[in-house]
Amino acid sequence: MSRFTRALSVIGVAALLAAVLPSTIASSAAAVGEPGTPTRVATSNATFTTIDLTWRAPASDGGSRITDYRVKYREVGTSAWLTFRHRASTATSITVTGLKSNTTYEFQVAAVNSAGSGSPRVAIANISVGPQTTCKVLIDGSAFCWGSDQTGALGNGSAGQSSVPTAVVGLDGLTPATSAVAVTSGNVHSCALLATGGVSCWGWNQDYLLGDGTTINRDSPTPVVGIDGSTPAATAVSVSTSSLHNCAVLGNGTVKCWGWEIGDPTVVSGIDGQTPRTTAVTVSAGHIFTCAVMGDGTVKCWGKNDYGQLGDGTTTNRSTPEAVHLINGLTPATTATSVSAGYTSACAVMADGTAKCWGGNTQGQLGDSTTADRYEPVTVTGTGPTSSATRVVEVSIGEVSACAAFEDESAKCWGWNHMGQLGNGSTSASPRPASFVGADGSLSGVQGIDTNGMTACARLDHGEMTCWGENMFFGNVGDGTYENRPSPTLLKGATGTTLDISTTWRPASAPRNLALVSRAPKTLVVEWDAPVSDGGNPIGGYYVAYIRAGGVELDGGFELPADQLRMRLTDLLPGVTYRILVFSFNGAEGDPNFVHLSATVPSDAPKVRGTKATWRDRVITLTWAPLASPAPSPLVNYSIVCHAGDGPKFRTLVSRRATSAVVRVDTDQLYSCRVAGVTAEGRGLGSTRVTVGPQEGQGNGR
Repeated sequence: MSRFTRALSVIGVAALLAAVLPSTIASSAAAVGEPGTPTRVATSNATFTTIDLTWRAPASDGGSRITDYRVKYREVGTSAWLTFRHRASTATSITVTGLKSNTTYEFQVAAVNSAGSGSPRVAIANISVGPQTTCKVLIDGSAFCWGSDQTGALGNGSAGQSSVPTAVVGLDGLTPATSAVAVTSGNVHSCALLATGGVSCWGWNQDYLLGDGTTINRDSPTPVVGIDGSTPAATAVSVSTSSLHNCAVLGNGTVKCWGWEIGDPTVVSGIDGQTPRTTAVTVSAGHIFTCAVMGDGTVKCWGKNDYGQLGDGTTTNRSTPEAVHLINGLTPATTATSVSAGYTSACAVMADGTAKCWGGNTQGQLGDSTTADRYEPVTVTGTGPTSSATRVVEVSIGEVSACAAFEDESAKCWGWNHMGQLGNGSTSASPRPASFVGADGSLSGVQGIDTNGMTACARLDHGEMTCWGENMFFGNVGDGTYENRPSPTLLKGATGTTLDISTTWRPASAPRNLALVSRAPKTLVVEWDAPVSDGGNPIGGYYVAYIRAGGVELDGGFELPADQLRMRLTDLLPGVTYRILVFSFNGAEGDPNFVHLSATVPSDAPKVRGTKATWRDRVITLTWAPLASPAPSPLVNYSIVCHAGDGPKFRTLVSRRATSAVVRVDTDQLYSCRVAGVTAEGRGLGSTRVTVGPQEGQGNGR
C-alpha cells in the first residue's frame, strides 16, 4: 500500500462526500499548573464532511511539557461532546472527519500536560470594508459591523455609530437562513450572502438599495426579493455592493443588479449563462459602473465611463456589458481570475499573478508608477509571475487607492494616502505599491484584503484582523478610538497573542488553483499549481482521487511524481458529475491537505454524420445532418474545427438548430475539418473528418 493510499484510509471516504458549515470554537477555563490557552484557532478547508482545525501552541506550558492536544466537538444546540483522537500528539493541526453536511459545529481544543488543559477563541472568516462602515463574518456564520450607523447601516437594530464591532441582528449563525457566508459594505448600507443562497441587506434604502421592493430604511437585515436560494436562477453565489447599487452572481451564471436607477433586482443584459463568454463567475459593483469576470477568463464592464473605467479603450458610457481590452482569456497573463471596481477605476488579477488596472489615475491609484488616466489595462508595478512576492492573489480598489495581497502572504497598497490608507506609516501618496509599516515593520500572514473609501483591512492567518486609514469620523478601523491609523492596527478584541510559527516538519499545504482544463467523451483533464508551503520537507508527490457525486466509494486514484501537475482521467461515465481531489504529500505525519472541484463528463452526443465541405476563396462551407438532442444533457450548439497539419486551428460555434457553417482560413492548402455536437457539459463525439482545399473544391470523408 502506497503512502498516499494509507493517508486516504486515515481520512476515510466518508470524509469526502458533503460540505459542512463553518464552525464555532468553544472555550473552557484552565486550572493552576495546567498549560495556557492555544491561540489563533481557526477552521479551514470545510469540504465534504471534513474540517481542518489549526492552532498555535500556548505561550506557557504550565511548567510541564505539553504532551498532547485534545479536540472535542458537538453540534450547536446539543449537549454531548464527542472526542476526536489526535494522532500526532504535539502537532498543532488536525483534520476532523465524519461530520454531518449542512450542520454547524463548535470545537474545543485543549493543551495537555501532566496537570491539565486550556482553551481557544473564535476566528474571523470574512471581512468587508465600506467608506463609513466595516463588517466581518465569523466562522460560525455570525456577522458584526462597526463605524457609521446612519439609517441603520450597522444592522444592529438601533441608531448610533460604534468604534468597536456590534452584532448584526438576525445573523447569528444558528441556522442556514441566519448564517452569513460573506458580507459586503457600501456607503451607508451592507448586504450579506447567506448559507441558503439568499441575500439580505440593511441600511439606506431610498434608492432601492436593499432590494426588498420598498424604499424604507432598515436597521436589520431584510431579504432581497427574488434571490432566496430556491432555484439556480434565484441562488446567489457572490454579492457586491457600492454606494449606489448592488449586484449578485447567480447559480445559473447570470447577474442581477438593484439600486439607483435600477430598482428591484434586474437581470443584466448579455450575461445569460449559456456559454463561457456569457457566464459570470464573479462581479464587482463600482461607483455608477460594474465589472464581471466571465467563464472564459475575460472581463466585461458597463455603466459610466468618463475616466475610461470600463477599460474598452474609450470614454463612452455603456448600458450593456462591454469587453475590457487586453484581457482576452487566451494566456495566463491575459486571463482574469477576479476583478474589483472602485470609484473611477478598476483592477483585476490575472492567472499568472499579474495585477492590471484601468480608469482614473489622478492619485496614482492604478499603481503603474504614473498619474495618467488609462482607458485600457496597465500592469501594476512590481506584480507578475516572477516569485511568490510578486504574484498577486487578490486586489481591491477603493475611491483613489488600492491594495493587493500576494502569494507569499504579504500585502501592499498604492494611490492617495491623506488618511493613511496605504498603511505605510505616512500620509504621502504613492503611484506604485508601497510596503506596510506595522509593529514589526511589515504585514505578514495576509489571507485577504479589502478597501473602500479611505479605510482598508486585512484578514490574517488563523483569524486575526487588522485595519488602517481613516478612523476619525466614524471609528471604522474598529479599535475603539477615533484616531486615523497610518499603520495596520489589530482589531480590538482580536484573537490570541502573536507567536512564532513552529518550524516543525508538517504536512505540506494544499495544491493551488485546481482547474478543469478540458473535457472530452469519457475524459476530464485537470491541472494545479504546487503548494505555497512544503511544510519543511520537499513535496514527494500528489495523489489524484475521484468519486461520483452521491457515491460512497472512490472510483479511482493515481499516485503522481512531484513534477507532474496535470492529470487526464479516462474511462469515465458520460453525463456523470465527479468530485476530483488532489492531495499533496511530503512524508510528514498528519493528514495530507487537498483541494477539490466538481466536473461533469460530456454526454455522448450522437456522432455527426454526412458532413460535406466545399471550398471557395479560402472560405470553407460545411453542411451536416441535424442531430437529435441527447439524454441526459441537451445539445447546446455545434463546434466546427478546421486545421492544416500542425498549423493554426480555425474554430467556430453555431446554434444547435444550424445545419451549416462557414469557416474562413488564411492559406490556400488542404484542410481537415470536423463537426461535433456540444452538450451542456462539454464537447460530444465528433464527425468523421472531411478534407477540403483549393485543388479539390469538394471535401472528401476520411
